[in-house]
Amino acid sequence: MKTKTLVKRASLALLVPGLFVASACATGVSPESRGQLIAQLEEAQTTDRINALDPTVGPVALGDLMLHADRAQSVMDELSRGSEVSRDSINDALFVPPKRLSEKQRGQLIGQIEKARWLDERGEAEWNRCAYCMQDFRVQEIKCDRALTKLKSNQPISWDELKLAQEVPWDP
Repeated sequence: MKTKTLVKRASLALLVPGLFVASACATGVSPESRGQLIAQLEEAQTTDRINALDPTVGPVALGDLMLHADRAQSVMDELSRGSEVSRDSINDALFVPPKRLSEKQRGQLIGQIEKARWLDERGEAEWNRCAYCMQDFRVQEIKCDRALTKLKSNQPISWDELKLAQEVPWDP
């Protein structure tokens, strides 16, 4: 039995203003719009690479920056070939991770992950007759706990780990 995943992600655009660029799904986008989107992706990739060269950036942030630069390149390649690209892929590729989290950002992320954990606990209680569902919720609780521990103790944490901690499994 598979469960659908309803993704509850933080609005990283609120946490790090200007890092997401609004975009329509690349499905049926005009050549001019594709060109503009590719230019935005090139700009995001360049910013990722420049930030990665900063000697004060730690290894986790460096990994995030290089990973997002690669994602931007992959989406640019797909768009250049005329392939369809999902909105999530485009937004993920346009996102430029910050070099470091501010205390305000850290606090907001802690709040959002605590809310996701609460939803996991509630889902586990509501779906206690479905062993698969309960397991999914328990796994998400573990992801939340790990992310919260890292955030609260000022340990490095990747953006992908933060996104995964905010997912909430949901039954179909």
